[in-house]
Amino acid sequence: IMQALVDRLVPLLFQQLIQDYQTWAEAQSRLPQKASSLSQYK
Repeated sequence: IMQALVDRLVPLLFQQLIQDYQTWAEAQSRLPQKASSLSQYK
């Protein structure tokens, strides 16, 4: 049962992470150049 749960949850979590990263990256690209100090974390 746990394996089936993991098989369903992992893709959802992965998709959420990708969405969050894309949203964050988009927000960063709109900021002035002070965002370049954060680029090392990308």
